[in-house]
Amino acid sequence: MGTFSDSIECWKCGGEIYTAYETRIPYISGECLSCGFSFYTKEYQTSLEEINEIRDMYEMEILEKFKERKENENR
Repeated sequence: MGTFSDSIECWKCGGEIYTAYETRIPYISGECLSCGFSFYTKEYQTSLEEINEIRDMYEMEILEKFKERKENENR
């Protein structure tokens, strides 16, 4: 539980990307210390219409409204 670090090969330049993974709140980030390429997990709210389009594609029941969210003490 917690944060894990690793390094992987940068797919932009072949250098080394240093990554961090957070397990309590799904999050990953990385920075290449050779070319500056960076990435991170971005949190955003998808609309009900967009979610229903995806659910329809997977032949799932269409939602009339979203589930009520739990308050997350880690945020």
